Amino acid sequence: MKLMILLFILLTAKAHSSESIFNQTISSATNFFSPYYRAIGKKLTIIGEWDYEENNGKAMAYTVNHYFIEIYGGALQDQNTNKDSLRAMICHEVGHHLGGAPLMPAYYEDYYLFRGSSEGQADYYATSKCLKDWFQGEDHWSVIEKVGYSKKDATFCKKYFTTNKKVGLCIRIITAYKNMLSIDVNEIVNLNLASPRANYPYALSSSVTHPSKNCRLETAYAGVICQSEKKIGCLSFEQPRQASRPLCWAGIGFILEHESKLNKQRAINFINSLPITEFHRDPYDDDEVHENSLRLTREYNNVIPILKKY
Repeated sequence: MKLMILLFILLTAKAHSSESIFNQTISSATNFFSPYYRAIGKKLTIIGEWDYEENNGKAMAYTVNHYFIEIYGGALQDQNTNKDSLRAMICHEVGHHLGGAPLMPAYYEDYYLFRGSSEGQADYYATSKCLKDWFQGEDHWSVIEKVGYSKKDATFCKKYFTTNKKVGLCIRIITAYKNMLSIDVNEIVNLNLASPRANYPYALSSSVTHPSKNCRLETAYAGVICQSEKKIGCLSFEQPRQASRPLCWAGIGFILEHESKLNKQRAINFINSLPITEFHRDPYDDDEVHENSLRLTREYNNVIPILKKY
């Protein structure tokens, strides 16, 4: 009986501790990111719903000038979640507000009062910008040694960063995203755009829905190693190509609509170098995405042979 009482006390104490960490992180996020929103004339409110056990969050708006984010308690209650994975989720939601193109379909603005970034872009912004800013100045190695990390990720990060601090930050962001996505910490994807893959699930127009977990994980690896100062981020036809948005969700549509503005011929040449046999289409993409795909095929099928099939 005493053992059961002691166990109950310990579990209760742990729950209170987790709830405290949850609320403190929400408060810290509000304070840290509010200046980002004020810089574009917006107000930010972040709401933490501890008693709602779904491992999820939402980015929305009260008004066109007042954005808000909801984060649910499951983001810190599910197995393998921790403070860093909670911060990764918050950054994903911030990415919907601030991440830029590619965007959700236009009708989102009618319902949600803002036209946010697509799911893939929210991941890319979270790992290439948001978490880097929020984690800045912290002891990355003490965190990842406590929560555990993959030695393969350490090897990966050392290919792109030379200082111990930046390597630690790289590993920390990847680990946080893996935990957020409930992916085994030792799992790694092969970012090999420099030698494009024949069986890669290339998308035509940018998908607006959640990519597969593997595609989202690839986005985390790409975002964390992107060191470009360009507002658009890292480009597919520049080195390292592994740092560009994964084409499993960004598709060649992003290259043609955004990257080609910087160098149209290089963008076209890069797409023609890809071993594309067919394009993957997310079944949840709406009519606007489909219409954009058709527009791209009409506009570029004379210079990109694969588009003649569509």
